[in-house]
Amino acid sequence: MIIIVTFIFPLRYISDQSFNGYKAVAQHKLLRCFSVDYPSPRYYPPTLLEWHASRKRAKMALPVRLPRGNEVYCHVDSWTTGEDCARLALCA
Repeated sequence: MIIIVTFIFPLRYISDQSFNGYKAVAQHKLLRCFSVDYPSPRYYPPTLLEWHASRKRAKMALPVRLPRGNEVYCHVDSWTTGEDCARLALCA
């Protein structure tokens, strides 16, 4: 019950107070934050990729090279682990 209460108020605040161009990005980040199984605090500052994606309001993608020689782009965010990225690359 505590997670639901702490989740509703920031989402409502973002929906009401954020800029129109950044509203969807902020909502996506908040929803993704609460959807991971291991909610933990962030220990490191955002990466350069996150800064550029946030400034341009774009999604982040990383190129992953597979052993077969082909290259796949995987959608990542702040909470994507290496295992998640590998699973996305192999399923693509």
